[in-house]
Amino acid sequence: APVDAPEGRSPPVAADATRLRAALAAGDFEGTLRELDATPNLDPVDAASLRAAALDGLGRSSEARTVLDEALAHRAAGLLLVQRAELLRKIGDERGARADFERASADPQASHEVLHAVFHELESRRDARARAVIERAIALQPTAEYLMDLAFFHQDRSEPAACLEAARRASALAPTALDPRALIGHSLIALERYPEAEALFVELSRESPDQAHGLIGRARIRARRGELQEAAALYAEAARLEPLGSVSASRYGDVLFELGRDAEALALYTQSLAAAPNAETAFRRGITYKALGDSRAARADFERALRLEPTHVGALARLLRQVGPSEARDLPQLAAALRAAESPFAQLVALGDALRDYDEYALAQGLYEHALALDPDDVEARTSLGLCLANQLQRRAAEEVFDAALERDPRSVRALYLRGANKRYDERYAEALGDLDAALALDPEHAAARVMRADALRHLRRLEEAGVDYALVLQAEPRNLDALVGYADALAAAGDLPRALDLARRAAELHPRSHVAQQTRAEFASAQGLDAEALEAYRGALALAPEDLASQRQIVGLLLKLDRWEEAAAAADAVLARDPQDPSVRFARATSRRHAERYADAIADYRALLAVAPGDAQLHFGLGDTYLGLEDYPAAEASFREAVRLDATYAPGVYGLGIALARQRAWASALEAFERVLELGFGGEPDFAAELCLARFHADDPARAQAELTRLLADAPTSPALLWAQAELHAAQGEPVAQVHADLERARAGAPSRRLHRLLDALQARLEAR
Repeated sequence: APVDAPEGRSPPVAADATRLRAALAAGDFEGTLRELDATPNLDPVDAASLRAAALDGLGRSSEARTVLDEALAHRAAGLLLVQRAELLRKIGDERGARADFERASADPQASHEVLHAVFHELESRRDARARAVIERAIALQPTAEYLMDLAFFHQDRSEPAACLEAARRASALAPTALDPRALIGHSLIALERYPEAEALFVELSRESPDQAHGLIGRARIRARRGELQEAAALYAEAARLEPLGSVSASRYGDVLFELGRDAEALALYTQSLAAAPNAETAFRRGITYKALGDSRAARADFERALRLEPTHVGALARLLRQVGPSEARDLPQLAAALRAAESPFAQLVALGDALRDYDEYALAQGLYEHALALDPDDVEARTSLGLCLANQLQRRAAEEVFDAALERDPRSVRALYLRGANKRYDERYAEALGDLDAALALDPEHAAARVMRADALRHLRRLEEAGVDYALVLQAEPRNLDALVGYADALAAAGDLPRALDLARRAAELHPRSHVAQQTRAEFASAQGLDAEALEAYRGALALAPEDLASQRQIVGLLLKLDRWEEAAAAADAVLARDPQDPSVRFARATSRRHAERYADAIADYRALLAVAPGDAQLHFGLGDTYLGLEDYPAAEASFREAVRLDATYAPGVYGLGIALARQRAWASALEAFERVLELGFGGEPDFAAELCLARFHADDPARAQAELTRLLADAPTSPALLWAQAELHAAQGEPVAQVHADLERARAGAPSRRLHRLLDALQARLEAR
């Protein structure tokens, strides 16, 4: 950039400098050198700067450095120092380059261009002095560009109010520029002033519909509010308008990852890293690789993040998780992070916090102990150590640590809250209330303490008080997962299952990657008989925690209830692969195989179960019902008789015995069994009524049987079982074949079970033979 002519220099000479810089910018290095030789009256600083730049452009770097060295020996001008620093960096002399930038920043006469160059150097090193340097440049030349640099400086340090002020000043100088206004909007988002931000981004979209600024801003607002589907749609629309920048691509990836669209998120993180390598994006891509099962690629990205930013807590925590507690202290990246950190103590605490969030409590405990060796009086670190012990179920040891923290600071809200939480999980609910009340007296807005207090009240069956606390938290924090789940549990305990399910659904919608939220929704949907919804939610919970055997077992049971036999058998196989001795799941598999007509497999399961529990009437019934499917009626009768012998009140066994006898045309004995079922208070469904009418017809009272069947058909004229019974009675009474065929067709039209289909086929065969 041209340098303003200092006092005492004539305008023609300043014009010469400007002309030469234009030639240099055009790449005419040889011409610039010739012109310099022909222009002896240039300012020495300008002459040295132009000559060095021309020589460097011709690849004569050593000569360029000599020119700058000689000029700087006479005058330490900031322009020459910056130029030499850039030259030294190019040839690999980083130390020399930094020293020259330092000297340039100390030059009280430095121009705004020099200060701008120094700012970028300091900012690249995250040096806090960068702010003072750019403010000096702004004082000399208040341009929109410099003010935007200041705004981004504040944005990178999570100082949204200062960022907003600088962006507004930049926008005032360049009112038609989009970037300052977009940055104003993003600052408003960071300040949670969403309506103002929304209005601004809508205006940007209206003014420039072919640019993505407005859509990206609105997408961020939706993401911050937890409206992830809407955020994803807006990001997708923005990407159709123009390629997303590095930051926006990474944020879009975050949204897709939260929605479980891991492969798409991975592609966006890769796009972001290609545009601008960034430690946080590398870390997030590593997490995505981990979610996709590629541990090697995940580790490579965590290590890449640490090369870009040695103190990156998340990436370092992930590596520590991979090596485990025994090797954590010897991890080279940990040593490098502690060397690079401004405060090794703070770095250790931050790492401990990150590992605690990953439930790596033993690892976190070691880091907190390391930190406390550096500062034994730090209450926060000691409290965090207690939390790690509590989460490892070392309740008494944790309480001692909390006590020690409160001795140092009796008003520590966090220590009071965590000691109360420790007592609550130790089922000392009344004691827990004392600590939690003390914490809330000091900080009434402490949401976690209020949720924990509500939990304690719920366990003490003080459900109405618990509901008040949960509602207070949700009023302030509508997305609070613990409050949503706890309130749902309280409502369920009070018998209000519909409202409990509504809260569980909201929790699952707001937190789609929360195992607890999905499981809670599944439990309450199942409790209300919404089996399909419960199945979907349990499958969602299992996808988030594949080791969750409890959800796998629930899935087996729900598939059985939904008559999805093959899926139930496959789900049972998955459970038994991990727990081969689980009798309830083996029984469920036998049942599903029986209904799927995989009779040999079902018999094998029932026999294996009976070898362990020969006195279980339900197992004998299942085996008998399997033999019914095979039409091995004597074997079925034997199994049902054994079930009834073991438990004379077991109605399914008595009913099965009646069917086995009826198929063998032992009508009197079958009728006796069916009447016993009625005595036991069962047998109201049409299938049973059909069997009873047939047995009665053949055993002793055809007229009564026909009258009863006629009455039943009047109430249920399309019942396949009753229509089959009527066809059997008509056939037995010698009715015309056409009439019996009509009964059969009506029965088939009612979508009978596969077993009833076989009975209809058997009657059809008898008719054809007749």
